[in-house]
Amino acid sequence: MTLGINGRFYAARLTGVQRFARELCAELYQRADVVLFLPANATLPALPDSVRVVRGSASGQIWEQIELPRLAAAQHISTLFHPANTVPLSGTNNAVVVHDVMPLTHPQWFSRKYAIWHRHLVRPALAKAQTIFTCSQWSAREIARTCGVAPGQIHIITQGLTPFDTPASADAVMKTRTRFGIAGPYLLCVGLGDARKNIGLLTPVMTELTRTHPDLRLVAVGANDARIHPDGPDPAGDWCHQVGSVDDDALRALYTGAIALCFPSLAEGFGRPPLEALACGTPVVAGDYAAAHEVLGDAVPILPYAREPWIALLRELLEQPGRRAELVRRGASRLTTLRWSRTADQVLRVLQPGSILQPAVFA
Repeated sequence: MTLGINGRFYAARLTGVQRFARELCAELYQRADVVLFLPANATLPALPDSVRVVRGSASGQIWEQIELPRLAAAQHISTLFHPANTVPLSGTNNAVVVHDVMPLTHPQWFSRKYAIWHRHLVRPALAKAQTIFTCSQWSAREIARTCGVAPGQIHIITQGLTPFDTPASADAVMKTRTRFGIAGPYLLCVGLGDARKNIGLLTPVMTELTRTHPDLRLVAVGANDARIHPDGPDPAGDWCHQVGSVDDDALRALYTGAIALCFPSLAEGFGRPPLEALACGTPVVAGDYAAAHEVLGDAVPILPYAREPWIALLRELLEQPGRRAELVRRGASRLTTLRWSRTADQVLRVLQPGSILQPAVFA
C-alpha cells in the first residue's frame, strides 16, 4: 500500500494539532511507503530517503481542495491520509484525523468566517471521508452526531507525548525563567486567546491566592489568532505574566518549573497539556470538560468550574510539597501507553487490508 500524506500542516503555525501531525507522520515515514504532498508555502521537513515528495504550485485551501486531489490521483495513491483536521471534498479514498468538531457544535468560540468554513466545507467533507480517526470516545460521538458519519467509519487512536515526555533540565528551566523574567513561584496556563480554554476562571483564583502568596505569578502561554478565535477574556491582574506563543523547548521548561498546570478548559477532544505537564513532573488541576474523565481517569484532580475548589487545591500545592509529589506519582501510570509509535501502528492497522483495530463503540 502506498500512503499519501497531506502535508499542509507543515505550512501552519505550530499548535497541538500540528504537533500531533508532525510526530505521527515522523513515525509513519518509518513504517510505510509514503508520498508526502506539500503546498507551495510549506517548509520541507527532514525526511527519510524513502519518502517521495510532491510539491504543488498553490497553497492553503485552494491547494488542499483542488490541487491535492489531482496530484494524488496522478500518483495512483491508494489512501490519502489527512492528519490535521481538514480533508478535501473530492475523492473516495480519504482518511482524516479529526480532534473535535467544536467549530460546529460551539461556533461562538470561533470567528464567524472559521465557523462558516466548517459548516459549509469541513462538515460535508467529513461526511464523505472513507475513514475518520479521533482520540476519544466523546469526540467520536460528537463527530457521528454532528456530521452524520456512521460509527463504523470512526476509529479511536492514542497519542504520544514527545517532545514533552521527560522533564527539562534544571539549567533549561533557569534559562527559560531568565528569558521571560519569571523570578518566583508560578502557576502555568496554556491557550491564551482561546475563549474555550476558560482562563478567565483563574482571575478570582489568583486574586485570592496572591493575598497570602504575593510573589506568586500566573504564566500564561498563547496568543490569539483572529482568523480562528475572536478576542477572549484574558486574566487580569499584576500577577499575570503573558509570554505569548513559545517553542517546544521553552514550553517543556515552563511545564517543568511550574508549581502546577491549571487547565480549566470547557471542552477538549482529548486535551494534551495535562498529560504533557505530568510527564514533565508537574501536577495538574483540570476542569470537568466532557472528555476529561475518559482521557485523564484519576491521574488528575478534575474540578467543577467554581473558584473555591480551585483555590483550595492550589493552596495545598503551594504549601504542601508532598501533595505535589503525590499527584505526580498518581498520574504516572496514565502515561505509559502514550507513544507515537503506537499511534502509527493503530493508523496503519486500519488503513491496510485486513484491519484488526475495531471502530469506536458508542455507549
